[in-house]
Amino acid sequence: MKKVTVNQNHTHEGAEYPAGSVVELPDWAADQLLAMEGERRATEIKAIQKRKEIMEAPAE
Repeated sequence: MKKVTVNQNHTHEGAEYPAGSVVELPDWAADQLLAMEGERRATEIKAIQKRKEIMEAPAE
């Protein structure tokens, strides 16, 4: 079992986990949750970087 902090509101099999809550999950479920949140964060970072590139691009 692993304790993980939920970064975003998450629902799994009818259970709701609000952002910021600490939950104890089986190892496989904790790893899966951390991977999903990591992928979501990576996508957010890419979008922020793209917006920054657009804002900093010279006007034509």
